[in-house]
Amino acid sequence: MDLEIGFKKNKEGVLTISLTGSLDSDTHAECDKKIQDALADKNIKALVFDLQGLDYISSIGFSLIFKTKKAMEQKGCAFAITNVQPNIKKIFDAVKVIPFENMDEVDEYLDKYIDSMSRRGKKENPDDNSRK
Repeated sequence: MDLEIGFKKNKEGVLTISLTGSLDSDTHAECDKKIQDALADKNIKALVFDLQGLDYISSIGFSLIFKTKKAMEQKGCAFAITNVQPNIKKIFDAVKVIPFENMDEVDEYLDKYIDSMSRRGKKENPDDNSRK
């Protein structure tokens, strides 16, 4: 599945990045480049990821979000995530308990866990046909 990336900046300097589709190994590089280009704007005071349309995320997608969060914190800017779908929220909640000291070791674990949680979330919502 592809990833659609939308950018909207308001006059207060809040940049909202909306993601629709799948943030994974096939889509993260383009997403990262577009985010880095957008963050070059020195007038950005806060960043909000709107994940309303995101129906799948892999460990590399999480890495991109956390990398962006860290970059915003280093610039002294606010960071938030909103409209997280239930199947992805479960993954965000679970990731908090996994140590991040060695990402190489947890990437494979996260991919397997994320795949199983995403599939489970789709089974709980059988009328959602957005990912097959």
